[in-house]
Amino acid sequence: MSIGLALAIVLHGVGVVPPDGDRPETAYAIVTATAIPVLPPQLGAFFKVQMDSPVTRSPDGTPAGSPTFMRAVKAESRCVFLDVAAQAGDAEARRAAALAFPRDRSRAAARYRQHGVTEGGWLPWALVDRCAQLAGAMRDGEAAIIIAEARMILELSTEAALPFNTTFDRSGSHSGNIRWAADSSNGAGRCDRTVRHRFHEGLPSRLRSRLSYEVRVAPERFEIADDPLAEIFAVLLDSYQLVARWSKVDEALTIELGVADTSGFAASSDAYYDDLARREVTALESRLEAASLLGARLIGSAWVKAGRPDPRRWASSATDSASNRRSVGFVGSRHSTIYHTGGCGHAKRIKPDNLVAFASVAAARQAGRTPCRTCKPGSRPSTVP
Repeated sequence: MSIGLALAIVLHGVGVVPPDGDRPETAYAIVTATAIPVLPPQLGAFFKVQMDSPVTRSPDGTPAGSPTFMRAVKAESRCVFLDVAAQAGDAEARRAAALAFPRDRSRAAARYRQHGVTEGGWLPWALVDRCAQLAGAMRDGEAAIIIAEARMILELSTEAALPFNTTFDRSGSHSGNIRWAADSSNGAGRCDRTVRHRFHEGLPSRLRSRLSYEVRVAPERFEIADDPLAEIFAVLLDSYQLVARWSKVDEALTIELGVADTSGFAASSDAYYDDLARREVTALESRLEAASLLGARLIGSAWVKAGRPDPRRWASSATDSASNRRSVGFVGSRHSTIYHTGGCGHAKRIKPDNLVAFASVAAARQAGRTPCRTCKPGSRPSTVP
């Protein structure tokens, strides 16, 4: 057994998710730009204006996918180890385990515990939770929350459509794929250090112009998601079907190019990505289209659940940041881990572009926030001046 494989099994056994570092920023951008036109016209018009160039930027001006923007959702909400029951078994055994993975969250937790995994991922249920939050915000006309939750739904839909978010072998270590520490001095970017990064961000970033043009979803394919969890799992399972193939393609290319470390990859990266694109660009386009359609359907289902409210009333409230701050129960800054009541003095000093809204104390805590010691949110009813 190789050292890399042994380490991967040890990490898997104690339930440690390997550190990821970068997020698939390019994929997020393409999916967001593709999904918005698929929405019903009244919804699409609202998000196109309010999300303000969503293909490249987050609300505070930082790149979508940057650590500041992405830390609102914990890493375990961005993956699900469908093949956890197979451990390091062969591809067919892992596929069977993925197909049999429980749809019920409590049963999934029991399966993780059975196999000694404490952070096996909660992506499908995190998406369902976001849809519920979005529906509530749409019903209440809370524009800031609507925008934030819709954005997160699109991001998590992207995560669901990218194969290595569905397996405990996220880095490719079990499959023998090369994994190394990032070393910018050798010219290898962080996105190159695992097979997951090479496929989820390295390849999309290389093909961004082509993907932005080629990835399209016809509006007539849009339907309301009657069973969001079932649709999410369908996308996850389709994603999982590519895990073994992409692992083998990556392994074959690194062997053909004689890559063994960061220096070797830096010298061969152009050839690696050119060949990878030739082999897998169609599959990548298909996954991004699936993410776009899933995200649009989930946003649409939240809108229907909310009673199909008129987005024009959200747009009017979105232009008044002070009103948003007063009407939202709990808020925080994108550059802080604290959350406050809407009327807290500290909350009033948060710049509008940095304002993050939470529908409830539970939502703020789920995002990893801690309560302000001044206003003590959640300990008493929120006071709004």
